[in-house]
Amino acid sequence: MKKEKTKKFAENIDGGAPTQSNYQFQYACGTIIAINMYSGKFKFSELFCEIFEDILAMKPNGHVQGIQIKYRDSRRGPFSILDDEIVKSINRFGYLDEEFPKECDGFVFMSNMPIVFSKSKTPLEELVKECKKSSISEDVKKIIQNLEKKSKYDYKTLVNILKKIEFQLVPDKDHIRDTIVNKHLSEVKECKLLHNSKLKIITESLIRMIGIKSTEIKDSLQLYSAFLEKPDKENQIVNTKRVSHSDVLQIIESEKPVVYLDDKMPEKIEVGSYYLIDLKMNLGKINSSEISNMKMLTKSAEYRFLEDYYEKEETEKLQKDFDDIQKNYQLFKLNVKQNLELKMILTVLKNLN
Repeated sequence: MKKEKTKKFAENIDGGAPTQSNYQFQYACGTIIAINMYSGKFKFSELFCEIFEDILAMKPNGHVQGIQIKYRDSRRGPFSILDDEIVKSINRFGYLDEEFPKECDGFVFMSNMPIVFSKSKTPLEELVKECKKSSISEDVKKIIQNLEKKSKYDYKTLVNILKKIEFQLVPDKDHIRDTIVNKHLSEVKECKLLHNSKLKIITESLIRMIGIKSTEIKDSLQLYSAFLEKPDKENQIVNTKRVSHSDVLQIIESEKPVVYLDDKMPEKIEVGSYYLIDLKMNLGKINSSEISNMKMLTKSAEYRFLEDYYEKEETEKLQKDFDDIQKNYQLFKLNVKQNLELKMILTVLKNLN
C-alpha cells in the first residue's frame, strides 16, 4: 500500500472510539468475543483492538471480519441506519472492504440496542436479507438511496456492504458483566468448576486486558502500515493490539485454583468428608463462612442424636463412667483414644444437664 493512501485511510477512520462513558461497554464486548474465540465458538485465530475497526477478527485462513461496537441508552430507543454514528461505521466497513477485497469475510455490529430502518422500525437484519435478493424492493431502495446521500459510497457499493453485515444484540452496561460470567465464561472448559467469585475476577482481568489493547496509539499511520506490511508476532507495534488464545488462557490460568478436576467427577470417591471439603474449598466451591456453617450444623446434629440416643436410665451409667475416668486420670496417662472418649462424655453430660 502506498504511504499516501495509508495516511488517508488512517485519517478517515480515526476518532471512531466511543465516548469515555462507553469505554467499559466496548471492552466488555471485546471480552465476549475473546472468550468465544478461545472456546472455539467463534472461529477466530486472534483479535486486534482498534486497528481498522473496534475489533478486527482474524481467521485461521488469514481472512478478516470487522466488528463495530455501539452503545445507546435504552431510553433513546433503537438506532436508525441513518444515524451519523451508524453511517460512519458503515463507511469504516467500506474502508476495510477496500483494503482487504479478497480477505474481508464480512462485518458485525454489536450493540445493546437494535438498528432499524423505515418508520415501522424494521430491524437491520431484514435490510440485509433484502440486499441479498436478486431484486430489491422499492422501499428498501429508497432507504439505501437516503443512506447514499450521507455515506461516502455509491448505491451499488452500499448494497455490497450491507449484504455482508451481521448484527449481535448484547446486554446493556449494567448487565453485560453478569452475562460474561454466567453465559460465556462459565461454559469454558477450564472454568466450569470455578466459583462465581473466581469467574468475576477473570472477567475483570479480561476486560482490563482488552482495555489496554484498545489504548490509542499516537502514530496511527505507523500502526496501520506495520499491520499491513507484517502483522506477525514479531511485529512489536502490532502486538500491542493483538489478543491471542494464549492471552486469554494466561488470565484464566492465573486465577485457576491449584487443585483442578477433570470434566467428569468420579461416581464414588473413597476419601474422607473433610478431604472433600478441603478439595471443594480449593476449587472455590465453598467459602470459609459456609465451612463454619457446616461445622455448626454437624455439631448440632451430633447433640440432637446423643440426646435422642441416651435414655434416662442410661444417664447414671454414663455419669459413673465419667467419674471412673476422672478418678484414674491422675494415676495414668490417657492415650489418644481415652482422651477422645473423655471429650465425648463431657459433651454429652453438658448437653444433658
